[in-house]
Amino acid sequence: MISPALRLASTRKHALIPETDVADAEAEELLWQCVQEQWDDEKRHQAFLAFCQNAQTLAVAARRYREVAKDVDQTAEKRELAEKKLQAITALAIAQIAAAERTNDKSADVKRGIRLVAALMLGAALLAMAWALTR
Repeated sequence: MISPALRLASTRKHALIPETDVADAEAEELLWQCVQEQWDDEKRHQAFLAFCQNAQTLAVAARRYREVAKDVDQTAEKRELAEKKLQAITALAIAQIAAAERTNDKSADVKRGIRLVAALMLGAALLAMAWALTR
């Protein structure tokens, strides 16, 4: 069986994947291995989810936890915790979407404000030209 590190090294050599994506994949893999080694350690789960949230790879985290939740060979406690983590991932994803919408709303407000100022300046310039032409 090929280790994850060898698989990622092979990916780096043979695929056109940006170096940062490979580094993120390696870090995500290592963090997930840490979670699996000490499944009951909440700090490991938190570190893994925080990394995935910052790397915008919550879908990867959801896939991993879903695999554990659906694996009948796992203990009931482990499957239950995986389900709880899936709910937490859903909440994180919704929060990310809401934050992105707020950012988009703010940028739309800024654009509207810039357009309003530009329109007022154009109107003032036209009035000044009309006044100058009538003198």
